[in-house]
Amino acid sequence: MSGNLIGWSGWGKNNTATSKWQVYIWDGQNIDNLSNNDEVNGFGGVNNGWVAWYGQTARSKEIFLARRAKE
Repeated sequence: MSGNLIGWSGWGKNNTATSKWQVYIWDGQNIDNLSNNDEVNGFGGVNNGWVAWYGQTARSKEIFLARRAKE
């Protein structure tokens, strides 16, 4: 994983369930070589908004993905 762990955001709610996942904040590149076109199922998704997600890629790879929120 690239970047440094800079903290965690608490708990994120899954889009399709009441399950909650701990979401870690990474300051760095996308994890697992994700691009902005990759679809993530779970909490959030991949875009240019620079926030954190937990979920799975279309390749069924579980990830902790995060980018710093824009100021």
